[in-house]
Amino acid sequence: MRTKKAKGNSPITVGNNVLVALGRHTVIGVTAIFAFAILFLSLIPMQSINLYYQAHLSDTVPISQSATFKFDNNPGYKKSSTQHADIQYAPSPITTLRVDPLNKDSRTLSIRLPGSSTEIKSFDVVVRLNDKTLYTVMTIQGADLLKTSDSESATISLTEQQLQRIQSQAQRKSVAKLFLLAVITLLYLIVMLRITIFPAADMKYFSIGALIGLLILGFAANTIFIKQPLLMQQTVSNATSADIDQKAAFTIRQPLTTVDDIATITLPVTIDDSILPSDTDNPAYGKVYKSDSEFRDQYSITITENGLQKLLFKGRITPSMLDGTASNITIPLHLYQSSTPIVIQIVKNEGDSDPTLRFQSYPDTIRPNYLTATSIGLSENTHRYLNVLPNYRGFNYQTAIIAILLVFCIALIINMIAMRKHSLSKHFTTAVCTLNYGGLLLYAIAQFPIYTKYVQGFPDEQAHLSYIAYLSKFGGIVPNFKSMQIYAVDAATQTMNLSDGQGFNYLGHPPLYYQIMRFIGGITTNGSTAYYDLQSLRFKSFCIGLLGVALLFYIGYSRIPKIPLLHLLYGLIIISPPNLIYVLSGLNNDGLSLLTVSIFILGIIRFLEGRYLFSTYALISIGIVASFLTKLTAGLMVGIAAVLILGYFLWKIRAYKELFQPGFWLTLPIYAIVPVYFAYIRLRYHTIQPSYQALAYSEYMHSSFYADISTRPEMGMWDFVTSYQQYFINTWFNLSGHTAVPRDMANPIYSIDRIAVILVLLLPFVLFFMKTRGKLQHIYLRCMLLGILVAFAIQTQSTYRSTMDDGRFGGYSSRYYLCMIGVFALSIMWMICTRFLITQHSQKSGNETLSGNQDISRDIEASSGVGYSLTRKGTLICVCFSLLLLFDGFIYSVLYQAPAIQGFTH
Repeated sequence: MRTKKAKGNSPITVGNNVLVALGRHTVIGVTAIFAFAILFLSLIPMQSINLYYQAHLSDTVPISQSATFKFDNNPGYKKSSTQHADIQYAPSPITTLRVDPLNKDSRTLSIRLPGSSTEIKSFDVVVRLNDKTLYTVMTIQGADLLKTSDSESATISLTEQQLQRIQSQAQRKSVAKLFLLAVITLLYLIVMLRITIFPAADMKYFSIGALIGLLILGFAANTIFIKQPLLMQQTVSNATSADIDQKAAFTIRQPLTTVDDIATITLPVTIDDSILPSDTDNPAYGKVYKSDSEFRDQYSITITENGLQKLLFKGRITPSMLDGTASNITIPLHLYQSSTPIVIQIVKNEGDSDPTLRFQSYPDTIRPNYLTATSIGLSENTHRYLNVLPNYRGFNYQTAIIAILLVFCIALIINMIAMRKHSLSKHFTTAVCTLNYGGLLLYAIAQFPIYTKYVQGFPDEQAHLSYIAYLSKFGGIVPNFKSMQIYAVDAATQTMNLSDGQGFNYLGHPPLYYQIMRFIGGITTNGSTAYYDLQSLRFKSFCIGLLGVALLFYIGYSRIPKIPLLHLLYGLIIISPPNLIYVLSGLNNDGLSLLTVSIFILGIIRFLEGRYLFSTYALISIGIVASFLTKLTAGLMVGIAAVLILGYFLWKIRAYKELFQPGFWLTLPIYAIVPVYFAYIRLRYHTIQPSYQALAYSEYMHSSFYADISTRPEMGMWDFVTSYQQYFINTWFNLSGHTAVPRDMANPIYSIDRIAVILVLLLPFVLFFMKTRGKLQHIYLRCMLLGILVAFAIQTQSTYRSTMDDGRFGGYSSRYYLCMIGVFALSIMWMICTRFLITQHSQKSGNETLSGNQDISRDIEASSGVGYSLTRKGTLICVCFSLLLLFDGFIYSVLYQAPAIQGFTH
């Protein structure tokens, strides 16, 4: 009996019992396994990377020399045993050393500091990346360090036990280990989600969802830890800047009044032959540098707060402050108080030869209001200012990206919950659909100040402004296109000289948009001077375009089945092409084109729904006429679509009675406005489009619109086709303006940073290859897409003729077709609803029968969504498409490129 009892209590038996218990309680078992894995990984030492030593020094330390860190001798590479680090006051004295991996296991470390009374207050071991301190590994107080000194310096030593402790802590808190711990934690969360919340989900769909979540987290981590914060540099460069080439010692004391929070100070410099610290093989290297950590010319810099004389920075000018072009010295400042006067003082030690490192100055007449009246105290450079470029804290694009991602993920979760609770809470589902549109509208509005303040470069904005100013000055319904000019603009005073024409106004658009802008105000004239408020004009123009977006949102809300995810995707399709909100933010007629085309789309939908009312015919007629009177391309697209739809009704359906209702005849006179306008233009200018070439031929031939045959590159038919399609696609996913956005154009169109937005352009035309089975939606969408194709063919032919005859390759921008974004969005929604909707009965029975034979949106009552839901595959497609649109749109096209867009940094 005793033997059996002992056997029952054996470790093997206990272990088996534990495993059985864990098997019965999956959550506890999985948690225990991952906890053991985390504990095991925590105890394993791993290689330390990105390790820095920081010594906080006493205020008595001089800054004329650097700190020297002496480690164990390395027989294979003796140079590595000695490292140097600059001493800086920022604002308290500190020296920071990036530890060479060869010295991480050193048993000895002595730090030689200038000044016999210098002490180390504390010694920190930190992990840094991209000039950011991620975390502190450990700290040793200065009282625990050994100090010896002589008449010129002090030497601080660490014991072998302290170094071993540093090495142990660095390995325990390695970045690599923290990364692996984060990975294990994420895997644990994924497994727990599978066990607790999604136990019945298809493994394929769950895996894809988990992968999407990991990609989002990876993108967020890259944005936070890798992308650099923005600095807004106030440029004061000018052609009269001169080098300060004085041999003798001197002191420069330059006051500077700040206007915002300063992050760094940049000092333009000239270095002989632009030699970099790393160019050690250059024969002239020794003339500029003593070593890669010390210049031959000795300068020190002190930055204090004016009046209070509070020390902000103090240190030597060292090669580590030099940028990669050898043209700027950058001083970290981290001055959080705005509008604080500061004083920059540069001291040059005695020299006996011409300096090879030279700062720059410029006359005080260049920017008299930029700095105070104090000039540089040099006999050779009197009445000159030091060239200083303050770098203010720029737009926090990283926080903006993370905030957008966070809000969108929350919205996506709410949408998924609303879909799961669809049959239980119709009001909740409807509320989520409404919130989707409200949130996306706010998202679009929030982009306006970013585009107008930082990006700018809106296409042809001066020409549009001149058009409005001309009407304000000379009046009339239709302007005299032949006499209308692009006028000189003074951006500082926001005035325009109407007597100073800089060239023919090449726009030639019908006047509806410009008459509206003239009527709602923003420009006043007094004699030959026009006064304008550009930001006010932009905002009013943006509101017109925003009405078009809101109207498209209404169409989606009232016609698409009440499945929240569909509405979220529909709204993203409309606002994600980066040029849509960008162009709407500038002063141009694209916003009105979007509104007029959207009015036409609403009228056509009502007509196909059988609402043969006066309001329906009024919407159609107003949409067509207003589109023609706003932009010829927009009018052409809706006009062709209307003719095709009318022809289909007369020829195929033969619904004469339904078509020729009283509302049709009452609105028929409205259409007469279009032929009357174009007949007037034709009779007066002998063309229906008042173009540069037609009205100012001589000026046109000497403008940038024409290239002489001797300077014109040859282009064959195939060259034209390939170039045209490349530029056409590029202007769809990239900003189409005068602001350079340095995206990699060599990437294929299926790259993850553009594929979703490009699909918005290309996917609708798949409709031509789908079976119709008599669906009216399919017919009218096809007619509208045909209108786009015809306009595209005409525009392409115009570009081809311009290229071959005049040598100008232009008119290829795909933004001309953004006014039809509602057609693109509705086409994609129709395809998704046709292929991936199931009835409520099919869902209950578990049979994912497609509802492809049902015209789900023709009847408004049926389009409420009651009785319909997305298949699992359809849900996955909508989620992935929505996420990609979010990334490919404003985030990646603008915010992620912010460091390379000039408006964000200057």
